[in-house]
Amino acid sequence: MRETRKQGPDCMFDNNKVPLHVLCLTALLFLISPLMAQSGTQEKITLTVQNEKLSTVLKQISEKANVNFSYDAGDPVFDMPVSYSAKEEKVDEALQKILSQAGLQYKLIGKQTVILHAAQEPKPLLSEIPVQSEQPPTEVKTENEQPVLLTEYVLDTVFLHDTIVRIDTIRIMDTVFIEKEKPQKQTPTKIKELPVDYFQPEKIRDKGWAMGVYAAPVMDDFSLVKGQKSFSLRSFSLGVDALKMLKRWNITFGLRLTQFNHRFNQEYSHYDGGFYATDTVDIYYTVIDFDTAWYYVTDSSWVPLEMREYNYQRTNTLGYLGLNVSASFDLYKSAKMRLYLKAGGQIDLLIYNNGLAIYGNDQEKATDFNDMNFNKVNYTVTAGAGLKYQIADQVDFNTEIYYMRYFNEVVTDFPESTRINAVGLKLGLVFYF
Repeated sequence: MRETRKQGPDCMFDNNKVPLHVLCLTALLFLISPLMAQSGTQEKITLTVQNEKLSTVLKQISEKANVNFSYDAGDPVFDMPVSYSAKEEKVDEALQKILSQAGLQYKLIGKQTVILHAAQEPKPLLSEIPVQSEQPPTEVKTENEQPVLLTEYVLDTVFLHDTIVRIDTIRIMDTVFIEKEKPQKQTPTKIKELPVDYFQPEKIRDKGWAMGVYAAPVMDDFSLVKGQKSFSLRSFSLGVDALKMLKRWNITFGLRLTQFNHRFNQEYSHYDGGFYATDTVDIYYTVIDFDTAWYYVTDSSWVPLEMREYNYQRTNTLGYLGLNVSASFDLYKSAKMRLYLKAGGQIDLLIYNNGLAIYGNDQEKATDFNDMNFNKVNYTVTAGAGLKYQIADQVDFNTEIYYMRYFNEVVTDFPESTRINAVGLKLGLVFYF
């Protein structure tokens, strides 16, 4: 066998072997590359940051220690604010502490310091792959005339690409409505009529207008006989009202006829006479010394007793027509019943009077009302409480107890007070429309 050699630039090797200078250069690059990458991380720096973005902090470290960083600038974690303070500390230690605040770590890949999430492992570093030269292989023939191919390996630059993949989990939630078909019911052929409307009465009793009519027995202290002023139940009142309803408030405008009656029985006697009456019959005089003495001749006669008896049994009457206005408030209300309080005022006009007035027991004869000075107008204040109860769709039964106080004297020249106080019990109906 004949040995064939090929001479390179520096030395010659056997067939199918890599030149020595290629191996030496490759080994030198592998040794120097990590050292060059690590030289920056072993430097000491002084750094103080307070709530600054992580990307800004990395830029400061890169400028101070000449370290090349590689990371995904679109990741929002690099916008996270961090705080750190170090004096003459290695870049390696400072990076670990700063990146741990954001859950990151770094790996040295070639001359690049690659920053990754703590749970993410970098791709394995590819070794330098020998690349065939573009020159065709040299054919070497042996003694048996069989060609031998010699391959020459040259050093080439290999670019490493790393892809950082960020995976987000998107949950899509939807709401599903399950509709259940309702069983169909038979439509009644005729709607049953309700005997009582449970909705309309409440509505018409809150707003709108109503009219009320009533009669009331009245107990009062009207008297024009001296010494006989006391309460008696002989008077009465008749009236009609118009009501404006505003939910719980009712405004009432009314016209009322009130007749006051006073039944009295007065008996007394007047005596005149029953004594002797003396009369002078003659007069004469006598002169004694220088004085005159008068003498009277008298006679007496009996005056018989005269007695006059007075007996009065009758009813005094006053009639007033009143215009009143009042306001009431419903303290309690339901579908059937309402309780309320009421207050107002009234102007009373005297329309008729009939009777006799007795000023005292020493009066020989009673005084007729026509000869007395009556006030034609009286002002009255009223207050009361009442109840309304529904008896039909648009009709309520109404009862009310009320008090009236007259401010003026009925007669101006009577020896006693003639102001009237009265209590009435109203019974009536209210019609809604």
